[in-house]
Amino acid sequence: MPMPSEFVLIQGVFFQYRESLGVATKPVEGTVAVVKKCLGQFQFAGVIERDPWGVLSGGMNDVFGEAELSDITIVEQTLRFKKKYVDRDYVIQYEFTKQPDGTWSGSYASAATGTGQARCVLTHVNRNFFVPAG
Repeated sequence: MPMPSEFVLIQGVFFQYRESLGVATKPVEGTVAVVKKCLGQFQFAGVIERDPWGVLSGGMNDVFGEAELSDITIVEQTLRFKKKYVDRDYVIQYEFTKQPDGTWSGSYASAATGTGQARCVLTHVNRNFFVPAG
């Protein structure tokens, strides 16, 4: 799905294994420290657009903050981009493969965040989508 001259909405979810310290009460030992593990799932949404020079750029929001998207590639079966939160120094690389149902499945990686899986959908819209109704 090559990028048109208008806009693409990107919506999805990324998964991240998390560990935290907690406490538990055991019958014999009493209160003890425990490591709790869970799989977090976090939604994201954003917009990708082509500037007048043909360069793709975008923005995205999730529970961790606002991010800028750069080095975006959208070709038939591949979607790639770099995501940088506006208040952080590190960059997260995302790479997706288009699935038969039209969704995109992939992964992300960064030294700061580790690696994880992600899924998303792309929705093409024209410029009028961003004009308030009425």
